[in-house]
Amino acid sequence: MLVAKPHLYALRMFALWALTLLLTALPAAKSEGQLVIVNNLPNAATNSLGITYDFWRANEFTVGSTDARFGNVTISLASADPVNPLVVQLWSGNTTRPTALIATLSGANPTTGGNYTFSATSSITLSALTPYWVVLSTSSSFSATDYEWNSTSDLSTTGPGTLDGYNSATASGTLWLTHVTSSNFMMSVSVPEPAAYGLIFGMGILAWGAWRSSVRKNLRESQYA
Repeated sequence: MLVAKPHLYALRMFALWALTLLLTALPAAKSEGQLVIVNNLPNAATNSLGITYDFWRANEFTVGSTDARFGNVTISLASADPVNPLVVQLWSGNTTRPTALIATLSGANPTTGGNYTFSATSSITLSALTPYWVVLSTSSSFSATDYEWNSTSDLSTTGPGTLDGYNSATASGTLWLTHVTSSNFMMSVSVPEPAAYGLIFGMGILAWGAWRSSVRKNLRESQYA
């Protein structure tokens, strides 16, 4: 008959507690395991500009002084008339306009005004202090305004990155206009944070090791009891 010693019982209880904590933390890590690179969504909207197939809108951002992996962008819309799906893209560019498509982002199509998140479907590395652009358009031509993107003249942001003004394009993105730096479209750019998962994985390994150690030691000692 196996008899658990008091210290082994305590070790086993610790292991069970750690495993329980691990399972509890996993959902939180999934939802909170991101770092906000730049965000101005809490600012007050002062205007909104329309988006159609023929008239595109774009806002410039940088990720700060360290390279980062792009995760998603959350945009603030004043209204949505989803006759045509909204197209949200990440572009490279210079300090005045987008120049080349990097990726089309994935997300649920907006049906009304509000905040909507669009995510990368593959790994994208953003270089430090390099201009990137979030570009909004629609999938096909329609005569009316399909969506309106909120903008703000409050230039304050949170996070290590920056928002550096917006631009607009006619002729389906072929002719970019003047770079406006007195306002930004309202959005938040985030990157995945693998450290949260690494911490939880490490906790799981420690808990499993403690549990196995307690069982083995209990077995060894019971043979000589």
